[in-house]
Amino acid sequence: MPEKWHRGKAAFDKNPHGDEEFIIHGDCGTKQTYCPYGRVGDRLWVQEAHRIVKIKDRDTFCVQVQYSVDNEISDICLENLEYWKFGERKYPYRKTSGRFMYKSLSRITLEITNIRVERLRDISLEDIAAEGIADLGGGAQAVIDCFINEVWDPINEKRGYGWNENPFVWVIEFKRISDKGR
Repeated sequence: MPEKWHRGKAAFDKNPHGDEEFIIHGDCGTKQTYCPYGRVGDRLWVQEAHRIVKIKDRDTFCVQVQYSVDNEISDICLENLEYWKFGERKYPYRKTSGRFMYKSLSRITLEITNIRVERLRDISLEDIAAEGIADLGGGAQAVIDCFINEVWDPINEKRGYGWNENPFVWVIEFKRISDKGR
């Protein structure tokens, strides 16, 4: 007898990427949920905190952007629609959250290479490292505890998806395919 939710794998109609994982509710698959974050082959653009330093050329919609993480300045040409959303504001702009970054300002593009479903507590030390938690000499359990207390539970526990509930999670692997300005 399967659990309430369990894993499945099948191909979508006309899917060029082959089989993809999904989760199934109940015995008969009365409800299937595919990954809401993308499909294998999809491209993602990374949003970063930034500020527009100045408009370089109004005729070609080119601006100068400074990225907050490393203070790098790049000349970028925006798409017409994005440019006109800037309006006639004064420069330099204040720092802007990555949530509000236009796609053409993004300097990093990723491609999804694999999607799978697993239980949260099946996470490997390599996956925890990919989430940004480094082993600072405390051993495997210290790394796991850091992930639980600093990354996972502060975001997910109040929503009912804490470490102790061991929910299904989407594991999305990707490769970097573009790195503008570096």
